[in-house]
This record gives sequence, structure tokens and C-alpha cells, in this order.
Amino acid sequence: MSLEEAALVDGCTRWQSFWRVGVPLAVPGIVAAAVFAFIACWTEFFFALILTSRNAFTLPTVFRAFLGFQGAQYGEASALAIVSLVPSIVLGTLAQKHLVRGLTLGAVRG
Repeated sequence: MSLEEAALVDGCTRWQSFWRVGVPLAVPGIVAAAVFAFIACWTEFFFALILTSRNAFTLPTVFRAFLGFQGAQYGEASALAIVSLVPSIVLGTLAQKHLVRGLTLGAVRG
């Protein structure tokens, strides 16, 4: 609030202080929430297992196909696990820059 008031004192309008001060401070929190929401949705198994049909599968429900009556196919399941983790890892590394920037940008200098 004090940073927005300082922008108003410097001559910004309320709209400019929102876009130049408020939004850059809020972006890291929004990015962090989006990354966590993506990872939670990407790895969701229970709802995907209940809501999918026999013709359509999501990636987490494909894992159960590797566990059969005769045994488990660990090599194929491991390969699928690695491939399914790649989007989450890429998104996490891209968002890391914004999270660190937000931590340092939010500091008030005195």
C-alpha cells in the first residue's frame, strides 16, 4: 500500500500506480499459484480414474496399464514417468526466475 501511495505522490494516476507498482509485485504470487495448480492438475489420478471412459485416458491413468496380472512392466512405466514429468520440470524452471525476481522486487528500501 505504501508503494502505491508513493507512486501517487510521484504523479502517477491510480491506474498507473496499479500497473507499474501493484501488478509487478503480484506477478510472482500469481505465477507460483499457477505452477502449483498445474502440477496438481497434471498429476491428478483419482478423478481421472473415475471420470475417464474406456476410449479416453489421461496420462496418470495410463500407469495402471503397466501393472498386469502376470507382472509389472517397470521399464515402460519408468519411461512414461520421466516423459510425464518433463512439462512440470520445464514450467518450474521457467517460473523460478519470476519467483526470485518477486522476492527481491518486493523488498522496501529504507
